[in-house]
Amino acid sequence: MGGMENSSAIFYAEGQFQREAVEEGPMPHEIAHQWFGDSVTPGDWDHLWLSEGFATYFDALFYEHLEGAEALRRRMSAAAERVKKFHATHPAAILDPALTDPHQKLNPLNYEKGAWLLHMLRKILGDETFFAGIRSYYNLYAGRNALTEDFRAVMESVSGRRLATFFHQWFEQPGWPEYRVSWRWDAAAKEVELEFTQQQTGGLFEMPLDLAFTLGQRRELRTVEVSARTATVRVALPEAPSAVEIDPGGWVLKGVAVSSP
Repeated sequence: MGGMENSSAIFYAEGQFQREAVEEGPMPHEIAHQWFGDSVTPGDWDHLWLSEGFATYFDALFYEHLEGAEALRRRMSAAAERVKKFHATHPAAILDPALTDPHQKLNPLNYEKGAWLLHMLRKILGDETFFAGIRSYYNLYAGRNALTEDFRAVMESVSGRRLATFFHQWFEQPGWPEYRVSWRWDAAAKEVELEFTQQQTGGLFEMPLDLAFTLGQRRELRTVEVSARTATVRVALPEAPSAVEIDPGGWVLKGVAVSSP
């Protein structure tokens, strides 16, 4: 399985067409490269994720469109596992100047973690703003070279938000947040108190997190910002929850362990 995104003449491995049932395989990925990688080309190998991360995420978006949100979630979950497996032996950032051989950069940091950077940015900005930014970025740099700072500048311009911290922590910093979360119900205040601890070595991550509280037969959602090594968050609810889920939609690349008294 595999392919090569030659502009207007994509190559695919012959073997995948020699079976009775031909699946999409790498086709969405290579087709996405016609826009991101071919038309808009990374200006430097250190910014390869602008090609491979985009193609990997747009491959996942194809399946979201074809099969629904759960298909996107499955593919991003699989991508997260590949990132974590690679990180176990290569704990580096997407921007890794130590890798001077371009072929070494063809790894899950530029592919799957690059896709996750886009996935998280989409959640933070919302679909309308995110895709408007993607279109503006493409229209501005079609037929040209671009660097990560160019993409960031476009997304900041379109969204009206400062994204320096987001890009620093996900592009220049290795790893992801490892959250340990404990919670308890404060009956007097009718609030859930949650204690967050970021357990990863290295830098901190500032990210919004969705929380889902199970209340009988229904769930209530809240969003909180977690930025410190340890943080206490209190959420008012009409009754005690039976369970708390962190990031139920799978929008943050993370590890998480939840406990209650």
